[in-house]
Amino acid sequence: MTLARPQEAAVLSSARNHLAGTVVGIAQGGPQVRVLVDVGFALVAAVTPRSVEELGLAEGVPVVAVFKASAPHLLVGR
Repeated sequence: MTLARPQEAAVLSSARNHLAGTVVGIAQGGPQVRVLVDVGFALVAAVTPRSVEELGLAEGVPVVAVFKASAPHLLVGR
């Protein structure tokens, strides 16, 4: 999965699935940062600290999650 700013989403890859949303949380977790995105449901993307910086990710920032159909994993909460 890739996160992109809305104006960049169409040119990033051959991935066909796009979900527009808003960043609602960011948490450092080891070598990756977990970005929580509200796309109508909670979506968590694991990205690099560099990506957070380059994309200017922060709470309230609009993003588009771009992914191939085989990428998502459903995690059931307890």
